[in-house]
Parts: sequence; C-alpha cells; structure tokens
Amino acid sequence: MWQHNIFESIIEDDNDFVGKVAYSIYKQEKVAWVKHFELTNKTYPSSEEIEKYFHTPIARPESIKRFRNEAEFVVNRFINVTLSEELALYKASLKDDAVLLQIKKPFKVSVLESLTAAMLASVITASFSTAYWLYSEMQDSKRLEELIKQAPISDEIKNKILNK
Repeated sequence: MWQHNIFESIIEDDNDFVGKVAYSIYKQEKVAWVKHFELTNKTYPSSEEIEKYFHTPIARPESIKRFRNEAEFVVNRFINVTLSEELALYKASLKDDAVLLQIKKPFKVSVLESLTAAMLASVITASFSTAYWLYSEMQDSKRLEELIKQAPISDEIKNKILNK
C-alpha cells in the first residue's frame, strides 16, 4: 500500500465538491508525470519512484493549497459560465413573455379598441362629408347669385330675389 495520504489532504469531507475537483486535478498531474517519466526513461516508474519524485513533493501543504485554488477557479468559472448562459436564456424568455403580453390582449380590450376606432372613423367621415356638402352648397349659392345678376331682368327684381 502507498505511504501518502493525498486524498484525505485534498478532500475535507464527503460533500467537499471543490476538494473532489482538486483531487481530479492532482490525478491529471500524476498521469502527466507518469507519461513524461515513461517517455524520458523508456519505462514506467516504480512505486518507490512515484513516491519519491511525485508524492513527496505533491504532499506539501502549498501543493495541496495550489490544487484547491485551481479547483476553486475551475468551479467558479464553470458556475459563472453556466449562470451567464442561464441568465441570458431567462432574459430572452422574459423579453418574449413581455412581447406576447403586448400582442395578446384580452378580448374586452380588443373589442373596445375596435369600437373606438370605428366610432372615430365614422366621426371623421361624417365631418368630411358635412364639410364637402357645405362647400358645395356655398358654391351653388354663389353660382345662383351670379346667374341672377346676369339674368335679363330688372335690377329691382334682382335685388328682391337676392335679399329675400
């Protein structure tokens, strides 16, 4: 059995998520060290070599702290990325909901808007029609007045007709 106690040094309790991530970083470094050793020496390291050249330096408190700090950074970065993605999705959802609320109106509001628009259109149409009719009547009375003035009748009769 090995002589180191790295697992207990890095992981503080069963619920220590950061410690478990730190331990996986430790394992990643150990695998990289073993591969480098094998490439350099053309053989895998013995248990004694792993203990002497890897476990002993790694077991120092500053190495354990480095693993935990790196794990905290990785976990925090993961949380930030995940939360920012979730926040962006949530904002988009809120925006979509707000747009739908603006578009989808209650039936009573839609009916009231339609009735108001119809009444306004009727008032505008009636106003223009009345104005046009009055203008036409004014034009007709001016034309009548002019015809009377040009008529071949006496001025006395013209004045009686025009002054009614």
